[in-house]
Order: sequence, then C-alpha cells, then structure tokens
Amino acid sequence: MTATDNTAGLLLARLDRIPNWTLPRLYALVIGIGFLFTFYDIFDINVSFIQTCMALVPGCTPAKSGAYIGLPVLLNLAGYVVGTLVLSPLADRMGRRDCCW
Repeated sequence: MTATDNTAGLLLARLDRIPNWTLPRLYALVIGIGFLFTFYDIFDINVSFIQTCMALVPGCTPAKSGAYIGLPVLLNLAGYVVGTLVLSPLADRMGRRDCCW
C-alpha cells in the first residue's frame, strides 16, 4: 500500500461523511409549499376555466375549452414572473438581507 492509495482512501472516506442535503430542512419545506401553491393555482385555473368558458363564450363546451385556456395560464405565469421581479427588490430593501441600500 502506497501513500497515494492511503490518501485516496482517506479522501473517499471524507466524501462519504459529507451530508447529501446541505440546506436546512426548512428550505425544503418552504420550496415545497411554494410548489404546492403554484400547482394548486394552475389546477384551479384549469378547473374553473371550463365553467367560465361555458358561461361567457357562446358555443364553448368542455371539449372545446382547451382552445381558449392558453392565454389565462400564460398571463397567470407571467404574473408570477412580474410579481417576483417587482417584489423581490422590495423584500431585499425591507430587511431580508443585511445590505446597505
């Protein structure tokens, strides 16, 4: 056994001791809740849209409503992007980071 073999073994043993998830579990919970609300919102739009389309658009049936749903889903997701771009700098200024503005 050479010194190189011993060093490689020590390095592999050290890598095995490193935890797989380095972020706190609270981060995973917060990210999971964010995904839950996002997908619930998209699901809610899809379910309620069929009824709204049938009430507002003449001749709209559940089978034809798929042709009209693209724009509301697009606007919903664009709202997420715009909201994030507008509100995240505000959150930074109001105390999320200890930065000097």
